[in-house]
Amino acid sequence: MPMNAEVCLDPACRWRTAERDGVTWHAVGDESVVERIAAGVASRERAEPRVLASTLGQCNGHFAGIVEAPWGTTAFVDRCRSYPVFYSATAGGGSISNSARLLRGKRDLNEPSPLAVLEFAMAGYVTGPDTVLAGLSQLQAGEFLQWENGQAPRPHRYYRFYPEKILDDPEDSLIDRLDAVVDNAVRRLVDYAAGAPVWLALSGGLDSRLLACKLKRLGYDAIQAFSYGPPGNYEAKVAGEVAERLGLPWFFHPTRFGDARRFFRGATRASYSRFADGLCAVPNPQDLQALDELAASGRLPDDAVLVNGQTGDFITGEHIPAELLDSRATVGALLDGIVSRHFSFWEPLKSAGNVAAVEDRILASLGIGRDTPTDRETLISLYQLWEWQERQCKYVIHGQRIYDFLGRRWRLPLWDLEFMEFWRAAPRMHLAGQKLYRRYLERHDFAGLFRDFDRYVWRWPGASIAVVPVARAAGLLFGARNKQRIYRAAKYFGHYRNHYAGHDFGYALRHAQSARNSLAFDALTWLRENGLGEDLSREIM
Repeated sequence: MPMNAEVCLDPACRWRTAERDGVTWHAVGDESVVERIAAGVASRERAEPRVLASTLGQCNGHFAGIVEAPWGTTAFVDRCRSYPVFYSATAGGGSISNSARLLRGKRDLNEPSPLAVLEFAMAGYVTGPDTVLAGLSQLQAGEFLQWENGQAPRPHRYYRFYPEKILDDPEDSLIDRLDAVVDNAVRRLVDYAAGAPVWLALSGGLDSRLLACKLKRLGYDAIQAFSYGPPGNYEAKVAGEVAERLGLPWFFHPTRFGDARRFFRGATRASYSRFADGLCAVPNPQDLQALDELAASGRLPDDAVLVNGQTGDFITGEHIPAELLDSRATVGALLDGIVSRHFSFWEPLKSAGNVAAVEDRILASLGIGRDTPTDRETLISLYQLWEWQERQCKYVIHGQRIYDFLGRRWRLPLWDLEFMEFWRAAPRMHLAGQKLYRRYLERHDFAGLFRDFDRYVWRWPGASIAVVPVARAAGLLFGARNKQRIYRAAKYFGHYRNHYAGHDFGYALRHAQSARNSLAFDALTWLRENGLGEDLSREIM
């Protein structure tokens, strides 16, 4: 479908536009990267895909850009899709945009894609380059798009989180190398902040704890640690202990149930949903309410750099399914691992037909078949590749859109290029259970916060902890299945109660045994608010 690309930008996304020597570029994030690419693609000869892929592959940081040159238009996102880019090539014309909703209106794209809507209901996001609407596509992590004048758009991959070469260093050498990599990543954060206050979301988990230790060790003084969530939650208690041991200023911002319910049903949440969903993912609600309240109160400085530990647990191997560690594992085990972990929002939707359709999408994405010969290490790599491209970059990292919505700067040190490259090449069996990562933390034991710092984080804050003995007694008397049923029913009052608050208790209780978590309800709510998935809702109900 040959045509020229029209660039249409939503000012709410805060992209910047510049022009030089007949080339116009639109940038967000690290503008210097986009300017570098713009200079390289000014002439068609210098924009050859292999050359551009090599250049983008060396770029660190968080960025996205669209470059308009005399020969055509180039668009690109970074290796974790920090900022989304969308495009459409239909009979009505061709456009590239930073906003899926703007593009939808521009090109009158209103036809739902049934399989994409099913994926959304089952997982909370749409896989591959698709959105919930036919004819509306997105760039995936590590991709760029070339759209020559009078030609059809051509996406190209310049990065995949998949090993091309596995490190064979001894474990001690790997640990020393990893420490240097972490130091370098945090130094780049320090350089970026340049004296501005770094607001570190401290959960007490390994990743944010490591960042706090490294910032302290590098002597960066402008740190404000903070935690949020329901009053009495155990993550915040651990975070407070970590901050006290490091001598960091820290506070806890409670998100109370009634306030969370009003916030979910209010204008700010609805506005954020339209800003962030990209018509392809449930808007990540993580710290939206807490940060919106802190910004409104004036406590969150305008120049703050927001930092969190996302998602060191995935990169370092925590998510690898146990069934893939078996030397006899097959592609079937890989599919089972992905479906059970990522397409299980609603049990009633896991019919044989739906699961088969999803599995076909997974296989096509990975470029393998059900009978493709594999070994254990390859299956682990394929799992990491799939989760990086889909759940991490489509949903988890999408949570950074909260900071964009609030107009704040941010950084993800554990998605630094050097850190990603180390783990991309780490021996697969060092990944399982975060074996190498945990040995690294225990060996260095920064501030005594890793080797013997064992704190159990209960998921039942305040009085809700009473559910534990009740569930345990039910398990002893009536079996493990009944114990889990009690825990599922009580989730409404647990650690994520503020995320359940927008949904009525009776509704949540009726579906507690078939819904995986609060995000299952959020996905259904989003589909309903956008006039999609009525047949799926009936199937669930």
